[in-house]
Amino acid sequence: MMSAVPLEDEREPLEVWEWALGILVVAVCAAWVAYRLHVIEIRFDGIIPHVNSLVFRDTVANGGDMGAHVYWPWFLEHNWFLKGRLAGWSPSWYSGFPIGQYYFPFPAVLTSLFDLILPYNVAFKIVTVLGPVSLPIGAYFLADELEFPWPAAPLTSVATLYYQFELRRFGGDTTWTIYGGNLASGLAGEYSFTLSLSLSLFFLAAFAHTLKTGKRSWLPTVLFACCVTSHVVVALAASFLAVLVFVHFRPARTWRIAVPIGVIGTLLTMVWTIPLLATEPFTSSMRYEKVTEYVPWLFGPGKHFTLFGLLPLPKPLWLWGLILAAVLGGGFWLRKSTLILVIWAASFGVAFRYWPRDVAVWNTRFIPFYFLALAFLAALGATELLRGLAYFLRWIGDWQAEGARRDWAIAWRAHRPVVAPAEAEPSSWVPADWNHAGWNQMAPVGGRVEGPTGNLTGRLAVEDDLAFLDSGHPGRELRRRRKILMATPLAVGLVALAVLGVYNGDNNGKGTVSYWAYWNYSGYEAKAAYPEFKNIMDQMNAIGHSKQHGCGRALWEPSSGKVENIDDPLNQYGTSLALELLPFYTNNCIGSMEGLYFESSATKDAHFMTVSELGAHPSNPVRGIDWGSTSDFAFGIEHARMLGVRYLMFWAPESQTLARSHGDDLQLIATIKKDVDKLPPHEWQVYEIKNWALAVGLSVEPVVVNASDGTDQTCWPGRGAVSRSTQLVKLNAWECVTDPQWMDSAALAQPIAETGPASWRRVTVKPRKLVADKTTLPSATGGVSSSDLVPSGPSVLDPILKTPQRKIVPAVVTNIVESIDSLRFHVDQIGKPVVVRTSYFPNWEVSGATGPYRIGPNLMVVIPTSHDVALNYGVTGPDWLGRLATLFGAVALALMVWKFRSFPLAWTSTASGDTRAAPKPAAPKPVALSDTSAVSSVAGLDPESTPSADPVPPPPPPLLDRDDGIAEPPLAGRPPETEPPALR
Repeated sequence: MMSAVPLEDEREPLEVWEWALGILVVAVCAAWVAYRLHVIEIRFDGIIPHVNSLVFRDTVANGGDMGAHVYWPWFLEHNWFLKGRLAGWSPSWYSGFPIGQYYFPFPAVLTSLFDLILPYNVAFKIVTVLGPVSLPIGAYFLADELEFPWPAAPLTSVATLYYQFELRRFGGDTTWTIYGGNLASGLAGEYSFTLSLSLSLFFLAAFAHTLKTGKRSWLPTVLFACCVTSHVVVALAASFLAVLVFVHFRPARTWRIAVPIGVIGTLLTMVWTIPLLATEPFTSSMRYEKVTEYVPWLFGPGKHFTLFGLLPLPKPLWLWGLILAAVLGGGFWLRKSTLILVIWAASFGVAFRYWPRDVAVWNTRFIPFYFLALAFLAALGATELLRGLAYFLRWIGDWQAEGARRDWAIAWRAHRPVVAPAEAEPSSWVPADWNHAGWNQMAPVGGRVEGPTGNLTGRLAVEDDLAFLDSGHPGRELRRRRKILMATPLAVGLVALAVLGVYNGDNNGKGTVSYWAYWNYSGYEAKAAYPEFKNIMDQMNAIGHSKQHGCGRALWEPSSGKVENIDDPLNQYGTSLALELLPFYTNNCIGSMEGLYFESSATKDAHFMTVSELGAHPSNPVRGIDWGSTSDFAFGIEHARMLGVRYLMFWAPESQTLARSHGDDLQLIATIKKDVDKLPPHEWQVYEIKNWALAVGLSVEPVVVNASDGTDQTCWPGRGAVSRSTQLVKLNAWECVTDPQWMDSAALAQPIAETGPASWRRVTVKPRKLVADKTTLPSATGGVSSSDLVPSGPSVLDPILKTPQRKIVPAVVTNIVESIDSLRFHVDQIGKPVVVRTSYFPNWEVSGATGPYRIGPNLMVVIPTSHDVALNYGVTGPDWLGRLATLFGAVALALMVWKFRSFPLAWTSTASGDTRAAPKPAAPKPVALSDTSAVSSVAGLDPESTPSADPVPPPPPPLLDRDDGIAEPPLAGRPPETEPPALR
């Protein structure tokens, strides 16, 4: 029956040409992504092609966040990987931060491995393109292992093109550029996300293969560990999808395989994940606002068409039409693979809609997984349509062939010969045009007829063949022809959709993506303003290595907004974050206060608040803060001094004017001029802050605060009423008190600590409460009642301001020496608190003092017990626990590879009795020809009949070469077999 055909067809192995065509489509998809990313460039000089590559050009990648990502793997490779650590300390960003602690180590390790044989810049670029280029390949393997019907596997590769080139635009603005997954996001700096996404597809494919066969269990284990250490959000999504795959493959049996893979894979990551989880309270959120445009994101941007003016239709219609075809086809054929994709898409769509605010994961992070599921469903829908067309064409062919066979059967039965003359040759009664096919030699089921009865072989064989056709069981030749009818439209459709997919995906985003890729991978060196940028780096390097000045942190003025009709002037260097590479170009001598990994340092709020007071064009990127302005320039200088900043760099004329007017605090030491493009910035002025220091004795004893969580409205003094619909910004307990204190000069005069000696006073601070306040607003109708939320109660800073200060004679700190992971100094008095202007983190250990204690905004304070104090970045208990867990996982992985290479077949989903091929039709029982009645009943003959005088039409064409237990016609010149194969 037709309902069984797809199952039989899908179980048959692919022909070589089908497999090759699928691989070719996948290769083209991967190559096209590589081409658009300028991994491969083909340029023509007339008709002569020149093959080039920007990725393999030894230039420093730039553009968006990628232009600052360059620093991270380079620093770890040169400072921490050699010590056997995946994370460490960097003094170069945000007054120091735990580099690699909250960002993903696998891309950095991979970059370092490539760096062994390639220039570092090339190695870095290769890692950034690995994810996008390999994504079509991972999609193919996943679809293949999940047993998608052919040709869905290569079509999923085509679907990744649409997914990667897609750019969502709302109101003319391109919005899907930082959420991860697509090419634009990767070029903006989210390349770790795309790499992890590709690894997750390979992991799921390998996981499915192992569940089915029990083999290569080490592969999904390693891939899962690589996925986790490439991006945590993707790893969480991959874990959820792995559960769906596990349920798909007989979980009652395969749990014995899934559990070791999950446990060992998790153990391998714990050298990084345990310290990450243990120090999670020291991360700092950017407090992104939850995206609430649910309908445009989930069902397509722009105006939605309606069905009969009632039901809005999602966009684009062709995409949702294919998804509908996938769902209907999957429901009709009861495909578990379709169900997996539907659950996949629905789960992440629901997560995007209902994920709570102010949780570690931003709700937009779920959008890439939702879109990828839609792309895969569209590929499956296209497959269902192609297969439906193929079934229809095959049905037409079968219907035509059946009509022809029945016509021949009617004619043959009406004019069949009964007995040939005994003296005649065996084939004399058979027309000559039948002999070439061997029909005169075909034996009936029961054997040959010889002797005086004549040769009934041809007639009985033809009648038997007709009866076999009527039984509905196709033979070898018919199956071959039907397969050709099935495969041809699938192959043609696959090629057509691949071409269309390449064109559509590329046409959608090629302008943006190709331009961004060219901008990024051509490097800083290819920019018109590169001589200016290089001169800045050379001059700052010279300042840092001079005897007169020396190394130190630099706070440089950002550029946000339009200046002289130029949007974001610093972007002319390659990215607006270009100066974050000061430590990269000066070998860590000159640090950059601003860094890329905002969430990695709890000092970042204080930094950006300080910049808002010093810069004419601050970016103010963090929500929930009351920003300053250049009217507070003097306060900004003091803030910079408190953060251990040595150099201030200004390019805006108004900032330079303010800096010159504060000669008591600042000293101009350099003016960097090399304006080759005649565009801003025209020059940089470098100032050194007077009386700067990395450690200084406190003149007021700190108080220990006991704080509580709050929101921006309840933590910041002076905030007024807010609408109930406003998305309030959550601040943790430390941020709730230190952020407002940083911007209040009176409160800042009293140092506050998170912990401290018992002799320090304790103060409890609480945020205000929001209460409902109903007011009547005037309107044309006489007034409208509005319910707002109003902060009520004392300010969070009141207890600090009311606490009397304990003034002390400060210790004098000298001989300060800073290195990558240590800081040493000498004090003239012991027992007096000394503030160390380096960011606090639990790994810091001190000798010659007690502490370190965390002091606002996120620095360290120690109480010397000797005149020489040393702080070192050490190893904590969670670090040791993570190392031991990963060591145990490595041993288990080694046993998995060498000792337990495969699981018992009984544990897998393909164990005996679970998946069987379609049963072959039973062979008809052999009948002896001596029993003429039996022959008559089998062949439909009348033994008493006589040959007709009418011409005998030829029998039906030999469409069937039976291979189902029934005797096959012998080839011409070969004696027929005496027994059918089923009886031997």
